[in-house]
Amino acid sequence: MYTSPKLCEITERHVLTEPYWEDLDDNGVMPEHDAYMADIFRDQAGFAGTELIRRIVGTSKVKDITSIGDEHARAKAEMLCLKAGIAFVTEPEKMTCGRAYTDLLRSLS
Repeated sequence: MYTSPKLCEITERHVLTEPYWEDLDDNGVMPEHDAYMADIFRDQAGFAGTELIRRIVGTSKVKDITSIGDEHARAKAEMLCLKAGIAFVTEPEKMTCGRAYTDLLRSLS
């Protein structure tokens, strides 16, 4: 996992004494924060993908899917979960923000 030494140093400094605004860019964001959050979203993609696949293929079925009475609708929901899970696992580098997740899900449905 990516951990920026500068981000750690900035966080430690600001928690203890100094104001944080000296380290902000022109948009009011710490550049290290963006990279850190993107890394979290990428890690999250792998975990979410394996969980989606496991809940459809494995023995840990979820009632949200298994309780769908219409077989065609249930198969469609299962396929959406599998496609999303595979995309999350195989292409985590694309999952760098919340919008990337929603865009992917919209493109699959």
